[in-house]
Amino acid sequence: MNDLKMFDTFSKIQEVNLNHLGKIKFRLMNAIEKWNETSECILSDDDIESLLKQSKIADNITNEYAQWAQLKQIEVKERTTKLQLSKQTELENASIARLSSSSSA
Repeated sequence: MNDLKMFDTFSKIQEVNLNHLGKIKFRLMNAIEKWNETSECILSDDDIESLLKQSKIADNITNEYAQWAQLKQIEVKERTTKLQLSKQTELENASIARLSSSSSA
């Protein structure tokens, strides 16, 4: 899969991930509010465990995306540096060639 498709795929996953985290936060905030008002827990133990698992999965996806993006950023910097060095070498070689031809003439 090329980088652009990979970036697009990760971006879409990250968007869904953030939306899902927002829903988890909303459910937890509602549960906390209800607890503060009535001392009643509206989430079962299974609900809480499920939300925690979902949150961990979402965090893992975010971390994977961040690591991938960081690697791509490093690759781009390396390619840019190589390209700059290559152009610099070309210019130096052209200058040397001009100097050589002008001094021998």
